[in-house]
Amino acid sequence: GLKAFAEKNAKIGTILAITSIALTSFFGMPFLHTMAIGLIAMLLPAASFGFYNYYCFDAKRRKMEELLPDLLFSASLFPKGTSLVGTIKYFSKSRYRFLSGEFAKCLNEIKKGASAELALLNFRKRSRSKTISRALDMLVEGIKSGSDASSAFKETAEDMLETNTIFRERQASLIIEKYTLLI
Repeated sequence: GLKAFAEKNAKIGTILAITSIALTSFFGMPFLHTMAIGLIAMLLPAASFGFYNYYCFDAKRRKMEELLPDLLFSASLFPKGTSLVGTIKYFSKSRYRFLSGEFAKCLNEIKKGASAELALLNFRKRSRSKTISRALDMLVEGIKSGSDASSAFKETAEDMLETNTIFRERQASLIIEKYTLLI
């Protein structure tokens, strides 16, 4: 949580600040420079851990978005009338790395008494991804309606694969353009 994050970074930052103030004072730096270096040393752990956590969260989100088309292809294979809880149970035990972990969390919430829709809504909030949100909404509506949603899942998965391919091509062309400009 935020409190533990702040306490941990305050301890490390304080140690770094005291050490840097002692070292700069030992080498005879002016008082204002010593205090500025101490302040920077105190804020450095919070900034670096914050950026690191953001990077890890973003990498996890991107991996989940890459695995989403495979998940939708799997959902398209379920027979008509499959329950939402059964689908979540299958996905929690499958090999979709981060997605399976999130579906396992949903399954635990359901076992504790939450509805399947509420568990998937919590998954949407945790993911903070529009792509994942749309796929989960489609999954819930397709299974809740009881209709044969397999074709919709399949078409959405194909559309996501095409979109991912276009995005990667655009990224590659931008990288080539950037390096060409640098050279």
